[in-house]
Amino acid sequence: MKLTSSLYRVVASMMILTSALVSTVGCSTSGGGSADAEGTPLRVGITPDYPPVIYKEADSIFGFEADNAHGVGERLGREVTFVEMPFNELIPSLRAGDIDVIMSGMTRTKERSEAVSFCKPYITVGLSVLVNKGDANKYANAEELRKAQITIGVKEGTTGHEYAERMCWGKKNVVFADHDTVIPKLEKGGVDVYIRDTPVIEWIASANDDSLEYLDFGLMPQPLAWAVKQDNKPLRKELDRTVRAWRKSGRLDATTQRWLPGWDGKEASLSGLRSMVAVNVRAVDAPQNTKIQFKIDGEIVRTSDFTLPRWHFFYLDPGEHTYEISAKGYKTQSGTSSLEPGNTGWHTVTLKK
Repeated sequence: MKLTSSLYRVVASMMILTSALVSTVGCSTSGGGSADAEGTPLRVGITPDYPPVIYKEADSIFGFEADNAHGVGERLGREVTFVEMPFNELIPSLRAGDIDVIMSGMTRTKERSEAVSFCKPYITVGLSVLVNKGDANKYANAEELRKAQITIGVKEGTTGHEYAERMCWGKKNVVFADHDTVIPKLEKGGVDVYIRDTPVIEWIASANDDSLEYLDFGLMPQPLAWAVKQDNKPLRKELDRTVRAWRKSGRLDATTQRWLPGWDGKEASLSGLRSMVAVNVRAVDAPQNTKIQFKIDGEIVRTSDFTLPRWHFFYLDPGEHTYEISAKGYKTQSGTSSLEPGNTGWHTVTLKK
Protein backbone atom coordinates (compact mmCIF):
# COMPACT_ATOMS: atom_id res chain seq x y z
CA MET A 1 0.00 0.00 0.00
CA LYS A 2 1.55 3.29 -1.04
CA LEU A 3 0.82 6.09 1.38
CA THR A 4 -0.09 9.53 0.14
CA SER A 5 2.01 12.51 1.07
CA SER A 6 -0.95 14.16 2.80
CA LEU A 7 -1.51 11.13 5.05
CA TYR A 8 2.15 10.99 6.01
CA ARG A 9 2.22 14.73 6.72
CA VAL A 10 -0.87 14.47 8.92
CA VAL A 11 0.66 11.53 10.78
CA ALA A 12 3.95 13.37 11.23
CA SER A 13 2.25 16.50 12.56
CA MET A 14 0.14 14.55 15.04
CA MET A 15 3.10 12.52 16.25
CA ILE A 16 5.28 15.58 16.80
CA LEU A 17 2.58 17.20 18.95
CA THR A 18 1.94 14.11 21.06
CA SER A 19 5.53 12.90 21.30
CA ALA A 20 7.06 16.25 22.23
CA LEU A 21 5.71 15.90 25.74
CA VAL A 22 7.76 12.75 26.40
CA SER A 23 10.71 13.04 24.03
CA THR A 24 14.07 13.45 25.71
CA VAL A 25 17.36 14.29 24.03
CA GLY A 26 20.52 13.66 26.04
CA CYS A 27 24.18 12.91 26.03
CA SER A 28 25.87 9.74 27.21
CA THR A 29 25.77 9.39 30.96
CA SER A 30 27.08 6.86 33.40
CA GLY A 31 24.80 3.99 34.32
CA GLY A 32 24.61 0.21 34.48
CA GLY A 33 23.15 -1.91 31.71
CA SER A 34 21.24 -4.49 33.80
CA ALA A 35 17.47 -4.69 33.47
CA ASP A 36 16.85 -4.09 37.17
CA ALA A 37 18.94 -0.90 37.55
CA GLU A 38 15.85 1.10 38.50
CA GLY A 39 16.51 4.82 38.64
CA THR A 40 19.59 4.59 36.42
CA PRO A 41 19.14 6.28 33.02
CA LEU A 42 18.68 3.87 30.12
CA ARG A 43 21.14 5.06 27.48
CA VAL A 44 19.56 4.39 24.10
CA GLY A 45 21.83 4.60 21.05
CA ILE A 46 20.19 6.07 17.95
CA THR A 47 20.91 7.50 14.52
CA PRO A 48 17.92 9.82 14.03
CA ASP A 49 17.91 9.95 10.23
CA TYR A 50 15.40 7.20 9.56
CA PRO A 51 11.90 8.74 9.49
CA PRO A 52 9.36 7.62 10.54
CA VAL A 53 11.24 4.96 12.54
CA ILE A 54 13.61 7.36 14.35
CA TYR A 55 14.26 10.99 13.47
CA LYS A 56 14.95 14.43 14.93
CA GLU A 57 12.91 17.58 14.55
CA ALA A 58 12.97 20.81 16.56
CA ASP A 59 15.73 19.36 18.78
CA SER A 60 13.51 16.45 19.87
CA ILE A 61 13.50 12.77 18.95
CA PHE A 62 10.39 11.25 17.36
CA GLY A 63 9.31 8.06 15.65
CA PHE A 64 8.43 4.40 16.09
CA GLU A 65 11.62 3.68 18.04
CA ALA A 66 11.24 6.78 20.22
CA ASP A 67 7.83 5.51 21.36
CA ASN A 68 9.32 2.06 21.90
CA ALA A 69 12.18 3.47 23.98
CA HIS A 70 9.88 5.46 26.24
CA GLY A 71 7.69 2.39 26.69
CA VAL A 72 10.70 0.29 27.68
CA GLY A 73 11.81 2.99 30.11
CA GLU A 74 8.39 2.90 31.76
CA ARG A 75 8.53 -0.89 32.15
CA LEU A 76 12.02 -0.77 33.65
CA GLY A 77 11.40 2.29 35.80
CA ARG A 78 14.32 4.07 34.11
CA GLU A 79 14.55 7.49 32.50
CA VAL A 80 15.43 7.30 28.81
CA THR A 81 18.48 9.18 27.54
CA PHE A 82 18.94 9.22 23.77
CA VAL A 83 22.57 9.12 22.63
CA GLU A 84 22.96 10.27 19.02
CA MET A 85 25.78 9.04 16.77
CA PRO A 86 26.51 7.92 13.19
CA PHE A 87 24.99 4.55 12.33
CA ASN A 88 28.32 2.75 11.95
CA GLU A 89 29.30 3.79 15.50
CA LEU A 90 26.28 2.23 17.21
CA ILE A 91 27.65 -1.29 17.63
CA PRO A 92 31.18 -0.20 18.69
CA SER A 93 29.63 2.18 21.25
CA LEU A 94 27.43 -0.59 22.63
CA ARG A 95 30.38 -2.98 22.93
CA ALA A 96 32.42 -0.27 24.66
CA GLY A 97 29.68 0.26 27.24
CA ASP A 98 28.89 3.83 26.19
CA ILE A 99 25.22 2.94 25.63
CA ASP A 100 22.94 0.24 27.06
CA VAL A 101 20.81 -0.62 24.06
CA ILE A 102 20.50 0.16 20.35
CA MET A 103 16.95 1.14 19.38
CA SER A 104 17.45 2.66 15.94
CA GLY A 105 15.62 0.50 13.41
CA MET A 106 18.60 -1.86 13.12
CA THR A 107 18.19 -5.03 11.06
CA ARG A 108 19.20 -8.25 12.76
CA THR A 109 21.82 -9.94 10.57
CA LYS A 110 24.20 -12.85 11.08
CA GLU A 111 27.26 -10.60 10.92
CA ARG A 112 25.92 -8.14 13.49
CA SER A 113 24.81 -10.98 15.75
CA GLU A 114 28.45 -11.98 16.12
CA ALA A 115 29.14 -8.64 17.82
CA VAL A 116 25.94 -7.93 19.79
CA SER A 117 22.96 -9.79 21.23
CA PHE A 118 19.71 -9.08 19.39
CA CYS A 119 16.29 -9.28 20.99
CA LYS A 120 13.25 -10.74 19.27
CA PRO A 121 12.34 -8.68 16.17
CA TYR A 122 9.41 -6.34 16.72
CA ILE A 123 8.60 -5.84 13.02
CA THR A 124 9.73 -7.03 9.60
CA VAL A 125 10.10 -4.46 6.84
CA GLY A 126 11.78 -4.69 3.44
CA LEU A 127 14.14 -2.83 1.15
CA SER A 128 12.68 -0.54 -1.51
CA VAL A 129 14.04 1.58 -4.34
CA LEU A 130 13.63 5.34 -4.81
CA VAL A 131 13.82 6.75 -8.33
CA ASN A 132 12.90 9.85 -10.31
CA LYS A 133 9.35 9.61 -11.60
CA GLY A 134 10.60 9.54 -15.17
CA ASP A 135 12.72 6.47 -14.44
CA ALA A 136 10.06 4.36 -12.73
CA ASN A 137 9.47 2.20 -15.81
CA LYS A 138 13.14 1.39 -16.35
CA TYR A 139 13.14 -1.44 -13.82
CA ALA A 140 10.32 -3.94 -14.15
CA ASN A 141 11.52 -6.17 -11.33
CA ALA A 142 14.40 -6.83 -8.95
CA GLU A 143 16.32 -8.89 -11.51
CA GLU A 144 16.46 -5.94 -13.94
CA LEU A 145 17.62 -3.69 -11.10
CA ARG A 146 20.43 -6.08 -10.12
CA LYS A 147 21.85 -6.31 -13.64
CA ALA A 148 21.43 -2.63 -14.57
CA GLN A 149 24.58 -0.59 -15.13
CA ILE A 150 23.68 2.22 -12.76
CA THR A 151 25.00 4.28 -9.87
CA ILE A 152 23.32 3.27 -6.63
CA GLY A 153 22.89 5.51 -3.59
CA VAL A 154 22.91 3.89 -0.13
CA LYS A 155 23.29 4.78 3.53
CA GLU A 156 26.76 3.58 4.54
CA GLY A 157 26.78 0.49 6.74
CA THR A 158 23.10 -0.39 6.23
CA THR A 159 21.60 -3.54 4.76
CA GLY A 160 20.77 -1.45 1.68
CA HIS A 161 24.52 -0.88 1.31
CA GLU A 162 25.09 -4.63 1.71
CA TYR A 163 22.43 -5.44 -0.87
CA ALA A 164 23.92 -3.05 -3.45
CA GLU A 165 27.44 -4.46 -2.99
CA ARG A 166 26.50 -8.13 -2.93
CA MET A 167 23.50 -8.44 -5.21
CA CYS A 168 23.69 -5.68 -7.84
CA TRP A 169 26.42 -7.13 -10.03
CA GLY A 170 25.73 -4.78 -12.95
CA LYS A 171 26.29 -1.60 -10.92
CA LYS A 172 28.80 1.02 -12.03
CA ASN A 173 29.28 2.58 -8.62
CA VAL A 174 27.91 2.86 -5.09
CA VAL A 175 27.53 6.36 -3.60
CA PHE A 176 26.87 7.12 0.06
CA ALA A 177 23.89 9.37 0.79
CA ASP A 178 21.45 10.12 3.61
CA HIS A 179 17.71 10.63 3.25
CA ASP A 180 18.18 14.42 3.27
CA THR A 181 20.99 14.47 0.69
CA VAL A 182 19.77 11.88 -1.80
CA ILE A 183 17.09 14.07 -3.42
CA PRO A 184 19.50 16.49 -5.14
CA LYS A 185 21.70 13.55 -6.08
CA LEU A 186 18.74 11.90 -7.83
CA GLU A 187 17.66 15.16 -9.48
CA LYS A 188 21.16 15.99 -10.75
CA GLY A 189 22.03 12.47 -11.86
CA GLY A 190 24.57 11.80 -9.12
CA VAL A 191 22.74 8.55 -8.43
CA ASP A 192 20.19 6.61 -10.48
CA VAL A 193 18.45 4.83 -7.60
CA TYR A 194 18.49 4.90 -3.79
CA ILE A 195 18.10 1.64 -1.84
CA ARG A 196 17.06 1.65 1.81
CA ASP A 197 14.42 0.26 4.17
CA THR A 198 10.86 0.69 2.89
CA PRO A 199 9.62 3.04 5.68
CA VAL A 200 12.20 5.76 4.96
CA ILE A 201 11.83 5.31 1.18
CA GLU A 202 8.06 5.78 1.51
CA TRP A 203 8.63 8.80 3.75
CA ILE A 204 10.90 10.50 1.20
CA ALA A 205 8.62 9.64 -1.74
CA SER A 206 5.51 10.90 0.05
CA ALA A 207 7.16 14.24 0.79
CA ASN A 208 8.34 14.58 -2.83
CA ASP A 209 5.54 12.85 -4.74
CA ASP A 210 5.72 15.35 -7.58
CA SER A 211 9.23 14.26 -8.55
CA LEU A 212 10.06 10.91 -6.89
CA GLU A 213 8.56 7.43 -6.84
CA TYR A 214 9.41 4.28 -4.94
CA LEU A 215 9.50 0.74 -6.30
CA ASP A 216 8.54 -1.94 -3.79
CA PHE A 217 10.17 -5.08 -5.20
CA GLY A 218 10.35 -6.83 -1.81
CA LEU A 219 14.11 -7.00 -2.25
CA MET A 220 14.91 -8.54 1.11
CA PRO A 221 13.05 -9.02 4.41
CA GLN A 222 14.50 -6.84 7.18
CA PRO A 223 13.72 -8.04 10.76
CA LEU A 224 14.18 -4.96 12.95
CA ALA A 225 15.32 -5.65 16.51
CA TRP A 226 16.92 -4.01 19.53
CA ALA A 227 20.49 -4.92 20.48
CA VAL A 228 22.35 -5.17 23.80
CA LYS A 229 25.83 -6.29 24.84
CA GLN A 230 26.35 -10.02 24.53
CA ASP A 231 26.92 -10.39 28.27
CA ASN A 232 23.82 -8.40 29.25
CA LYS A 233 21.38 -11.31 29.35
CA PRO A 234 19.08 -9.74 32.00
CA LEU A 235 18.32 -6.72 29.80
CA ARG A 236 17.89 -8.83 26.68
CA LYS A 237 15.45 -11.15 28.45
CA GLU A 238 13.45 -8.20 29.76
CA LEU A 239 13.30 -6.66 26.29
CA ASP A 240 12.14 -9.99 24.84
CA ARG A 241 9.41 -10.11 27.48
CA THR A 242 8.46 -6.56 26.54
CA VAL A 243 8.01 -7.45 22.86
CA ARG A 244 5.90 -10.49 23.75
CA ALA A 245 3.76 -8.48 26.18
CA TRP A 246 3.23 -5.67 23.67
CA ARG A 247 2.22 -8.13 20.95
CA LYS A 248 -0.31 -9.74 23.29
CA SER A 249 -1.74 -6.45 24.57
CA GLY A 250 -1.93 -4.82 21.13
CA ARG A 251 0.44 -2.01 22.04
CA LEU A 252 2.93 -2.99 19.34
CA ASP A 253 0.20 -3.03 16.69
CA ALA A 254 -1.02 0.36 17.88
CA THR A 255 2.49 1.86 17.69
CA THR A 256 2.97 0.34 14.24
CA GLN A 257 -0.25 1.90 12.96
CA ARG A 258 0.65 5.20 14.60
CA TRP A 259 3.84 5.59 12.60
CA LEU A 260 3.29 3.20 9.67
CA PRO A 261 -0.41 3.50 8.84
CA GLY A 262 -1.62 0.72 6.57
CA TRP A 263 1.36 -1.51 7.35
CA ASP A 264 -0.56 -4.67 8.33
CA GLY A 265 -0.87 -6.07 4.84
CA LYS A 266 2.73 -5.25 4.00
CA GLU A 267 4.12 -7.02 7.05
CA ALA A 268 1.93 -10.05 6.36
CA SER A 269 3.18 -10.30 2.78
CA LEU A 270 6.81 -10.11 3.90
CA SER A 271 6.32 -12.71 6.60
CA GLY A 272 5.07 -15.04 3.87
CA LEU A 273 8.31 -14.77 1.88
CA ARG A 274 10.45 -17.85 1.81
CA SER A 275 13.99 -17.72 3.14
CA MET A 276 16.88 -17.45 0.73
CA VAL A 277 20.36 -18.91 0.28
CA ALA A 278 22.83 -16.65 -1.55
CA VAL A 279 26.03 -18.25 -2.88
CA ASN A 280 28.90 -16.24 -4.34
CA VAL A 281 30.96 -18.54 -6.59
CA ARG A 282 34.58 -17.85 -7.36
CA ALA A 283 36.89 -20.07 -9.42
CA VAL A 284 40.62 -19.95 -10.04
CA ASP A 285 41.51 -19.51 -13.74
CA ALA A 286 38.09 -20.67 -14.89
CA PRO A 287 37.32 -20.40 -18.65
CA GLN A 288 34.25 -18.30 -19.39
CA ASN A 289 32.28 -21.33 -20.62
CA THR A 290 32.84 -23.40 -17.48
CA LYS A 291 29.57 -25.01 -16.38
CA ILE A 292 28.79 -24.78 -12.67
CA GLN A 293 26.24 -27.14 -11.17
CA PHE A 294 24.27 -26.37 -8.01
CA LYS A 295 22.64 -29.00 -5.82
CA ILE A 296 20.36 -28.10 -2.93
CA ASP A 297 19.42 -30.92 -0.56
CA GLY A 298 20.82 -33.44 -3.03
CA GLU A 299 18.86 -32.23 -6.06
CA ILE A 300 20.26 -30.36 -9.07
CA VAL A 301 18.56 -26.97 -9.08
CA ARG A 302 20.64 -24.99 -11.53
CA THR A 303 23.44 -25.24 -14.10
CA SER A 304 25.11 -21.95 -14.99
CA ASP A 305 28.00 -20.62 -17.05
CA PHE A 306 30.78 -19.12 -15.00
CA THR A 307 31.11 -15.50 -16.14
CA LEU A 308 32.16 -13.39 -13.16
CA PRO A 309 32.28 -13.94 -9.40
CA ARG A 310 28.62 -13.33 -8.69
CA TRP A 311 25.76 -14.22 -6.39
CA HIS A 312 23.29 -16.99 -7.10
CA PHE A 313 19.99 -16.97 -5.21
CA PHE A 314 17.78 -19.86 -4.13
CA TYR A 315 14.49 -19.37 -2.30
CA LEU A 316 13.88 -22.12 0.26
CA ASP A 317 11.71 -22.95 3.22
CA PRO A 318 13.08 -22.25 6.72
CA GLY A 319 15.27 -24.96 8.24
CA GLU A 320 18.65 -26.54 7.53
CA HIS A 321 19.66 -27.13 3.92
CA THR A 322 22.74 -28.62 2.26
CA TYR A 323 24.34 -27.22 -0.86
CA GLU A 324 26.89 -28.69 -3.26
CA ILE A 325 28.69 -26.82 -6.02
CA SER A 326 30.72 -28.56 -8.70
CA ALA A 327 32.43 -27.85 -12.02
CA LYS A 328 34.45 -30.03 -14.38
CA GLY A 329 38.12 -29.93 -13.40
CA TYR A 330 37.44 -28.49 -9.92
CA LYS A 331 36.95 -30.03 -6.51
CA THR A 332 33.33 -30.16 -5.38
CA GLN A 333 32.52 -27.77 -2.52
CA SER A 334 29.66 -28.35 -0.09
CA GLY A 335 28.19 -26.91 3.07
CA THR A 336 25.04 -26.30 5.07
CA SER A 337 22.84 -23.27 5.61
CA SER A 338 20.43 -22.88 8.54
CA LEU A 339 17.63 -20.49 7.63
CA GLU A 340 15.21 -18.67 9.90
CA PRO A 341 11.89 -17.52 8.40
CA GLY A 342 12.48 -14.70 5.92
CA ASN A 343 16.25 -14.59 6.49
CA THR A 344 19.14 -15.02 4.04
CA GLY A 345 22.10 -17.37 4.37
CA TRP A 346 25.19 -15.83 2.75
CA HIS A 347 27.99 -18.09 1.47
CA THR A 348 31.12 -17.50 -0.63
CA VAL A 349 32.54 -20.59 -2.30
CA THR A 350 35.90 -20.78 -4.08
CA LEU A 351 36.34 -23.69 -6.49
CA LYS A 352 39.87 -25.05 -6.62
CA LYS A 353 41.50 -27.54 -8.98
